[in-house]
Amino acid sequence: MSYYVAIKKELRAQSWVNDRHKRSDLQPHPMRDYRLVPTHRLIARLGLTEWEEQACPFDEAGYSPEKVSIPLQQHLGAPARPLVSPGDRVTVGDPVGAIPEGKLGAAVHASIRGRVTAVSDTRIDIQAEVQ
Repeated sequence: MSYYVAIKKELRAQSWVNDRHKRSDLQPHPMRDYRLVPTHRLIARLGLTEWEEQACPFDEAGYSPEKVSIPLQQHLGAPARPLVSPGDRVTVGDPVGAIPEGKLGAAVHASIRGRVTAVSDTRIDIQAEVQ
């Protein structure tokens, strides 16, 4: 940084002017006047300080749902083709839906360990195993 400061000082001494940075079409952002207050001051001015606190620490206890319903269409692409039938047992990560051949879609996997209770064109229901 000191190198650039020295070079700029020399250039100013030689009356050098950078013509490329003389733009006249620049305008300040229309919301500039409303952006001048720091966030912590804005919170204080709005009377929200009592609700400002640190987020709760991450809880690693985990959540174990009793059942899940996994949609076969995850986005605008083609819905996945079911790979399981009612009564099948699955574990976390097992494929339960595949992308149709020649189509754009998303493969679907089991999110819990359990038994498949229902399969339709739109979703797969899995009941968790009691551990």
